[in-house]
Amino acid sequence: WIKYEYDSYGRTVKEISPWLSSLISNPDENAHHVTIYSYDPSYSQDSQLKEHFYHPRTVTVKIKGIVTQKTYHSYIQLSNANIEHISEGCTDLSARFGNSSNLRTTEEYYPKGTNHPQSGKLYMIEYPDRRYDLYTYQNYTYKGSSALPGTDVKEIVIHGTKDKLSGIPNKMTRDITMRTAIGHVLMEETQVFDGLDIASFQT
Repeated sequence: WIKYEYDSYGRTVKEISPWLSSLISNPDENAHHVTIYSYDPSYSQDSQLKEHFYHPRTVTVKIKGIVTQKTYHSYIQLSNANIEHISEGCTDLSARFGNSSNLRTTEEYYPKGTNHPQSGKLYMIEYPDRRYDLYTYQNYTYKGSSALPGTDVKEIVIHGTKDKLSGIPNKMTRDITMRTAIGHVLMEETQVFDGLDIASFQT
């Protein structure tokens, strides 16, 4: 069983589910698994765009009344119109957004509503351990597969670190995926940099 509570805008503010064998008939929330969603900005620079109105900014998990997990989210429109989504998982459950002990993941997205193949898609992800994924997209025709040449999309993802995207021998990889305009995968390939050359593995 799962119970939900909503605010006046229809946004989920609380989700209550059983912890072990707790019963729905027990009205005490401290007997259950409870997830609380807050939509108040956790960061002063949050752009508070309409498209993120239904995105929670703080997610708190309680088990039998004890906070076991807290995650912050912030959405920022950058000067180049890209959208930056910052999520921070708390290692110290009393920490605020931006605390140095939080595990921060940063995602950046290309602007929506353009005619470019990257419209609204991921530009980069930076992980708490400093791993860094960089995404690029281009219109393509995969071996004449498309009835409309140039409508396939070639996605390239470089996996590295922010300061070494040019290649870390035996660690840096690059994924290439070809998709049709509606998302069907035509080809996937992983390339590994060995320090001298790039080896490809196609699937």
